[in-house]
Amino acid sequence: MLKEAPTRAPRPDPAERILAAAIELFAAEGYASVAVPEIAARAGVGLGTLYQRFSSKEALGNAVFRHCKRAWAEATL
Repeated sequence: MLKEAPTRAPRPDPAERILAAAIELFAAEGYASVAVPEIAARAGVGLGTLYQRFSSKEALGNAVFRHCKRAWAEATL
């Protein structure tokens, strides 16, 4: 009799994990104080994966801003 492998909940998309990690770190430490490798480590991705999805720290910061602005608009409208 074959044992079924335990099912795991799928991990969120790497871009979502990166965004969530950046939001947490920027909120706690400030944008200027956070290094990109810290974000990658918190998200559980390599630097290459991070840079495939966000071309620079500035691009990631802009994505964080847009995400938070969208969440705020949804919550208030």
